[in-house]
This record gives sequence, structure tokens and C-alpha cells, in this order.
Amino acid sequence: MSRVPDGSPSVDALAETADVEAAFVQRAAEAGALSGGRQGPLSSEDAGRLRFLQAWDSAGLPVEDVAELLQRDEISFSFLGVPWLQPSVRLEQTYEQLAVERGMDVEILQAIHESLGFRQPQISDHVRQDDLVIAEWMQTFLASGAGKEALLRLLHVYSGALGRVAQAEAEVFESEIEERLRAAGFSERDLIQTGGQVGVRMAEMFEQTLLGIYRRHRQHVWLDHSIDHIEIILESKGLYERLESPPCVCFIDLAGYTRLTEEKGDRAAADIADRLASLIERISGAFKGRPVRWLGDGGMFVFPAPEAAVRASLEATAQASAIGLPPTHTGIHCGPVVFQDGDIYGRTVNVAARLSAAAGPGEVLISGPAAEKLPDGVALDDLGMIEFKGLADPLQTYRVVEG
Repeated sequence: MSRVPDGSPSVDALAETADVEAAFVQRAAEAGALSGGRQGPLSSEDAGRLRFLQAWDSAGLPVEDVAELLQRDEISFSFLGVPWLQPSVRLEQTYEQLAVERGMDVEILQAIHESLGFRQPQISDHVRQDDLVIAEWMQTFLASGAGKEALLRLLHVYSGALGRVAQAEAEVFESEIEERLRAAGFSERDLIQTGGQVGVRMAEMFEQTLLGIYRRHRQHVWLDHSIDHIEIILESKGLYERLESPPCVCFIDLAGYTRLTEEKGDRAAADIADRLASLIERISGAFKGRPVRWLGDGGMFVFPAPEAAVRASLEATAQASAIGLPPTHTGIHCGPVVFQDGDIYGRTVNVAARLSAAAGPGEVLISGPAAEKLPDGVALDDLGMIEFKGLADPLQTYRVVEG
């Protein structure tokens, strides 16, 4: 692939860096949408510009029309000064050469991109700078005995979680900053400029904040993991008796959330869901539970014992009412679950979900197997054997009585 000696990239090199077709680079250049205008040389800085131009063009905003706006100074690309908006640097090394150098199958390097939700590269494509770190991460785990498929699933989890983070950042910026500036008379050009300026000031803080939060969560997770190992060692020495108790899954969500969305609008409903999430996460943590999955209007949590799940559910029900949230309905069931990729699966999850769906506003329903493990003093109403859709057999069900 040709590269111009004086540092000015060729059409093909710029297309590869920007991950667009060479024909689109030529089209953008002829329209005058690149930094050199219609006659000037190509620049490596055009890679970031091309990615936006391609996205806009695909969305029905032709690059020729955008070029005209640029020439009339009605829009600006100055916001691309934010480093993280620039594509990762391409190296001279291809994916095929990297695979040979690292002793890896090139198919694994290609599969990494699919797991991250990106286009699979060709083996002749040039490696991006950040690919080297990901490849080393993958190689280290494989050498330790981890399976390829499990690592690709883990990368998929990374990508999904960070994608949601990036989306949430954009939504907060739009609702909390852009809407107020627009109401104050800012033009769309001004808003793009402002976004770039905020990004320049905060990019490093964003990344440091994410890293700091991740490190704290990782410490908690690995502390819990280490406890399991120590328990096994002590048990093998006859110094500890492990209490075998399956986890309890708790589903809790808001009654009438769909109707609320229709009446008050998506933004108001989202605000209510955020308040519920904050409330439940705080309360579940106080009872040694942890959130596993958020479902918009509610969530799924895991507790070490049914009493903790019941106490947390009653506390959440009471506090939700006290702060003006709609009533909650909750289902609790204990049993074996499958932990995978930060989520849980299995019949126990399904039973807890059915109980939650059957609970009335403000009610906490608990299965018979979970109720049997509750200590004395927890008041229950016996609802008898109830048939639930999707469950083969009727389930002994109780309503928890607050008190």
C-alpha cells in the first residue's frame, strides 16, 4: 500500500486509517470537505474528519452538502482537536505479520474485532496501535490456559459496558448542557464547538474516572473471590465448616411503568428509573446483595441468603414510596444459578421473574423453597400452590408481610 515519503498520506493510506473506502476519500477531497480544500494536499489529520463525513453521508447528509456548509463557515471541524476522536495510528505491520510474530492464529486477531463490535479486518490490513495491547492481553490469557471463546465473550462484555458508558456520557451532555445552551440561543455550530471544548478539557478526567471506578470494583470482586479460596483451605484443614446455601435472586421493578412512560414521556420515566436504580443499589449493598442486570424499570439482584433479600426488598418498597416513586413489585427465589460474563442464568432466575410479575403494587412474593430458609419472625401470608406461565409445576408461594 503506497505511502507518500514527504509525510502526506496517499488516498489508500488515509482510507485505511479512517476505515473508509478510498473512493469516499476521493469524493470528499473533490468536494472540498477535507482540510486542504479542493486543491490542497491530503493530511493525516483528515482521518478523523473522514470518519464523521462518512457517518453523516451514510445518514443521508451528502458529503458535498457538508462541504458547502464548511466553506460558508456554518460548521467547523475544530472539535476534532480532542485526541480520542482521532483514529488509532496505523502501523506498517499487517495483521498477518503480527500473528506470525506473536505465534497466534490470525483468525483470533480478526475475531477480537468482532467481539468488540467492529468490522473484522483483512489479514493484509495494517495493525492499529491499540491492537498491540489487546493482542498481548489475549496472548497472556491463552498462555495461562484460558479458552479462546471465553476470552472473546469477555471482550464482548467489555465492549458492551463501555459502549453504554459512552452513550450515557453523550446523553447527559445533550440533556444537561446542550439543551440549556440551545435555549439560550446557541446555534448548532456553537454547540458542536462547545462539545469539542468540553471534550478537550475533560477527556483525560473521563478516562481517569473510569479507571478509578473500575479499580474499586475489581478490588471488591477479587476480595470476595479470595474469601472462597481461604474458606476451601480452612475447610480442608478442619478449621471451618462452609454453610452451603444457594444464592437468592430478587427481581424488583416499578408497577405501571409503561403507562407512566406514555403519560409523562420518556425523559420523565427515565428519571424515575434512575432514581429507583440509585435507591436499590444503595439498599442491596447494605444487605450484602449486588446488582446483576438492569432492565430499565427495575433490576435483578443476588443475595447470599433469603432473609437479606427479604429485608432489602421491604426496605426498598418503603423508601420508594417515601420518595414519591411508583409502587414496586418484587419476586424472590433461591436456588442454583449459572454465573457467566457478569450475568446469571437458570431456572432460579426465571422463577424469581415470574414471582415479580405476579406481585401486586408494593408486594413482595417469595417461593416456598426460599421461605423455608427464613428465620422465625418473618411474617408470611400463605398463598398456596400457584401456577405460573412457563413453569412446569405449581409453586408454593408466600406474600411477605411487612413488620
